[in-house]
Amino acid sequence: MNLLGRRRLGVVLAAATIGLVAFVGNAFSPPAQPVADDINVGVIEMLTGGSGYYGQVLTDGIKLAADQINAAGGIKGRKIKLSVEDNASDDAQTVTLTRKLGGDKSVVAIIGPTYLNNLKAGQVIANQIGVPYIAGQGLLSPKGQKWSFKDTIPFEAYQATAVTAIVKATGAKKIATIYNQQNPAQALVAQLDTAALKKMKGVKEELKVGVNEAQSDYGPQIAKIASVNPDAVLVNLTTEDGSRFMLQARARGLKAQFIGLAGGGLADNRIFDLSKGAAEGMISTDDVSPSAAKTKRYVAAYSAAYKKSFTDKLSTYGYDAMMLLGNAMRSAKSIDRDGIRVALGNLGPCTNCVHYYLHAKGGHDFVEKRTYFIQLTKNGFISWPKLNSALVCPTLKAVGCHE
Repeated sequence: MNLLGRRRLGVVLAAATIGLVAFVGNAFSPPAQPVADDINVGVIEMLTGGSGYYGQVLTDGIKLAADQINAAGGIKGRKIKLSVEDNASDDAQTVTLTRKLGGDKSVVAIIGPTYLNNLKAGQVIANQIGVPYIAGQGLLSPKGQKWSFKDTIPFEAYQATAVTAIVKATGAKKIATIYNQQNPAQALVAQLDTAALKKMKGVKEELKVGVNEAQSDYGPQIAKIASVNPDAVLVNLTTEDGSRFMLQARARGLKAQFIGLAGGGLADNRIFDLSKGAAEGMISTDDVSPSAAKTKRYVAAYSAAYKKSFTDKLSTYGYDAMMLLGNAMRSAKSIDRDGIRVALGNLGPCTNCVHYYLHAKGGHDFVEKRTYFIQLTKNGFISWPKLNSALVCPTLKAVGCHE
């Protein structure tokens, strides 16, 4: 028998075997249920490059959420499968990977990178292709992009209120600001800070200094800051850069109160060690309370899953993005791209997220409105005693303040 004949015989025998098994199953036991395909969710994160630490942390959160969903039975009996790609913190690579995952019809949605420049580049392509693209980011979703979604604490909404409250509570009158002029989000925060400080009576921003990404020596900037003798310094830098700046500033004798980037940008317990204790006493804000039951449950689950100490609540944005997608899939009429997009736009409160999101039906943003004031100690962050129970809840259109 030639090769083709053997192949045909194999197909016939296989079919016959399947029929026999089915018959036996019907005669003696209930037929086996068909195994549903996994639900393929694409993930593009900054696993290497300048933002590699943050991408790893976010991916930890995404994987934790997917594992929990699968352990609970998945989505309508189907398990989540993550297709994780590394964009190396690069815009062009984000575009390439968005096209790659978007071109794979089995990928029903993509969780994009949180770094703003990377995200903006990916969102454009996702909207051209027509695939839901969700990410945690401090700015609201772009208008006119129906496939773009965010779980967010928008800088635009609360920054002025948060900075005003902290400066007022400290009694600071003379303020200096240092910010990363190459980071769009941090540059925006610095701009919003300036506008807020101008409205405060008796308070003046004496100096505003822009620095570059991953700058190693802040000596010249510290000298300028020291020359205006500020009561407080607004530090709008990443965890690593902010720690380096505060270490060098204290070593050079600067005694001003440090106020960290709002919105959790410097709510990272690693700061104490990275700054060799120089950042102790820094005041900042965070979108999750250190004492909240949800936060404690998440920290315990994270530590158990990864066998390491929990340090950075940034991972909660990745976790929540996956949970929001899971909720959308459960409520969608069909688990496909358009079904998920429509469901995301009509989700109610996210009870299984770490944050307490507000979401207007038909909207693209899941907005955390609660902001907590925190202070860094050698044992991590605690609620700041001076504004221990304060709640920042600025007005956003279509959503209201809630507890």
